[in-house]
Amino acid sequence: MINSKLDKNHFKGQEEIDYWYIASYPRSGNTWCRILIATYINLVKAKKNKDEIVEENNIQLDTGLILSNRSWIDDQLGIDSSDLTKEELDKIRIHIGLNKKIFDDNPRYHKVHDSFYKISNKKNYLVPYENCAGVIYLIRHPADIAISLSNFLNISYTDSVKFLVNKKASLAGNKDKIHKQVYQFLGTWEHHVKSWTEQKKIPILVLKYEDLHTNPRIFFKRILKFIRLPIDEELISKTMINADFKRLKKIESKYGFSERPDSCNSFFRSGILGEGKEKLSPNEYKNITSNFKETLEKYSYT
Repeated sequence: MINSKLDKNHFKGQEEIDYWYIASYPRSGNTWCRILIATYINLVKAKKNKDEIVEENNIQLDTGLILSNRSWIDDQLGIDSSDLTKEELDKIRIHIGLNKKIFDDNPRYHKVHDSFYKISNKKNYLVPYENCAGVIYLIRHPADIAISLSNFLNISYTDSVKFLVNKKASLAGNKDKIHKQVYQFLGTWEHHVKSWTEQKKIPILVLKYEDLHTNPRIFFKRILKFIRLPIDEELISKTMINADFKRLKKIESKYGFSERPDSCNSFFRSGILGEGKEKLSPNEYKNITSNFKETLEKYSYT
């Protein structure tokens, strides 16, 4: 273990830039949302430069590094993050700068799965927030997440439900393995939702995955307005076609996708709504709905 007494002064001199977060509990549409944004931006650039648009080439499956990427964090810190404890990492990551030296595009859109703060202390922030322009937070029914997580992690429905209600749930927390991403605290699904939607540090747009799935054009326009991108109806139509879920599955099958773990066959699985209620046992479904009753009611999940 090394001395990790690093603070915000360690990152002085880094250039301040505009950045946005697309945050969510895992398997809640985060990647799809980033693909929609990246595809639209690429189409806007192509139109501005009067380039010939080849539809398949304008579908951006590579949408940048997740905030928890270990290589990026190591480069920022100048030390090996695997030598730090989870507690040391939590204290340091809040001060990591999102500087231009590492990320070339401006503005930037960063995927985040971490909770905004720890359960034990609402002031124990886990992600950098200074100069953040805003966060798009995506919510999905936890029962549907349970089915998707089961496929993604290759675990049973029962274990998937246990993960969702676990107050200590995290990603990349195995001490015996060095992951490509660093430890990310999640907590329960409900805690994760509250940590982002109730925070006052960053402007936020809260969207339900179900709304984006059912009425993608309407809710994508809300996203564009929030992140201050120009509204071009023609390019929105092309984005809806290019980044259609079934089309993404075909592209992943043809070219692969770097975010797909070895534990599952396909990152873009189905996106079907209501699978949780259909496939979980009555007790598994009740475990979710009884534990998260308050938040489910708040966001009109039945």
